[in-house]
Parts: sequence; C-alpha cells; structure tokens
Amino acid sequence: LDEKYLIEAMTKIKFDKLRHSCLSEVTSSSTKRAMHQRSTIKQKSILSVRTIDESLGKKTRKGKEISAVTFSSVKIQEYPIIMGDNPSVSSGPPLTIEWTPINTFTYDIDKYEELRKPLRRKSITQLSLAYDQRWYTLLRMGLDPSDIYKCQELAQKERERRLKSLSFISSATFGIQAWIELTYRGMKNVIMRRRKENQREWIKLGLEIDREAFKRRSAALQNNELKDHKAEASRLSGKNSLHCNTAILHISNNDE
Repeated sequence: LDEKYLIEAMTKIKFDKLRHSCLSEVTSSSTKRAMHQRSTIKQKSILSVRTIDESLGKKTRKGKEISAVTFSSVKIQEYPIIMGDNPSVSSGPPLTIEWTPINTFTYDIDKYEELRKPLRRKSITQLSLAYDQRWYTLLRMGLDPSDIYKCQELAQKERERRLKSLSFISSATFGIQAWIELTYRGMKNVIMRRRKENQREWIKLGLEIDREAFKRRSAALQNNELKDHKAEASRLSGKNSLHCNTAILHISNNDE
C-alpha cells in the first residue's frame, strides 16, 4: 500500500509540474504576442498634426455624406422707380426704388437663365444709366416733368455744397500740411545749425591742436639746430686751438 500510494503521489507531482510548465509556456507566449501586437500598433500622440491629405480626405468624406442643394425656380419682384436724393450722379435727376413691390413673377430657373443670358450686363459701365435714360424712366413711371426738374436742382445744389465742403477741407488740410512742413523745416534748421556749430567748434579745436603741435615741432627743431651750431662751433674752436698750439711749437723749435 505504501509503495502504491508513493507511486500515485509521484505521478501526481509529475503531472502537476508538467501542467504548470505548459500553463506558464502558454501564458508567456500569449504575453509576448500581446506585447508584440501592442508594439506594432502605432499610437497617435495628442500633439500630432494631421497631414493635408488626411484633412482633405476627411473633408471629402464628410462632403460626400452631405446631399446637394438645387433650385428649381426663381422669384422676381418688380419695384416702382421714383426720384432719389443721392447727389452722386454726374448730372440729371437721381433714381431710387420704393419698398413695396408692384409685380411678382415666378420662373423656372433654367428658362430664366436662358432668357436672361443675352441681356446680362457684364461690365460696370453697362450698369450706369445716362442722363436721358433716367429722365425717360421717370417719365415712363408717370412723374411730372416739373417735379423731375426740382429733384435735379436739389441734387445740383447738394453737389455744390459737397464740393464747397471738400474744397474747405482740402484748403484746411493744405494749411495744416504747410504748417507741418514749416515746423519740420524749422526744427531741421535748428538741428542742422547746432550740428554746424558743433562742427565749427571741433574744427577750431583741431586747428588749435595742430598749431600747438607745430609750435612744439618748431621749437624742437630750433633747439636741435642750436645744439648742432654749438657742437660745430666747439669743434671748430678745438681745431683752431690745436693749430695754434702746433704753430707755437714750430716757432719754438725754430728759435732753438
């Protein structure tokens, strides 16, 4: 019994060890696989910036999700044209429109574009109305010519008033500009005068320094010349004394 029990115990221990080793291998392999997958997955930082292609791609995907908007008809309202009060016109009466429409029409948009295309104005000059066209438009709207003349005179007076204001402003501006220019020139002259005075002082100082240096050089040259003259005189006096001594010796020798 003891041997049988011992054999069963040893077998159980071996089986437990084998099972534990298998489980550890499976666990380690799964852990390694998970770590490898985690390392291969590119984690995007919160500070990273999307590229242009990514941004455009997302925008295009979002744009595809939005359905298109189309129009099938166009509604046109006609307003009555009356005399205006804006004096910015070159001549003649100014025009404006009322707030309440007189007619309303609804057209198919394709038909409207087909009819409107040859009549569409393409430049700013075509949008302006001439003097006679404005007169004809107001007469066609049933306005009295005397009222149109009054409107024209009021616009002319307002234009003249504006021109006077502009001329006054321009003259005042010219006066201010002239005063600024004179002030600037005066300040410039003062600054330049100070600079010139400083330059003159520096020039005078430089000339005085040059004079002093010239005097010192002249005195040094004179001293050197005096020294040379004295040395020459002493040398000549030495020679004369030597000649005199030799002459005296010759005379004494002859006497003997």
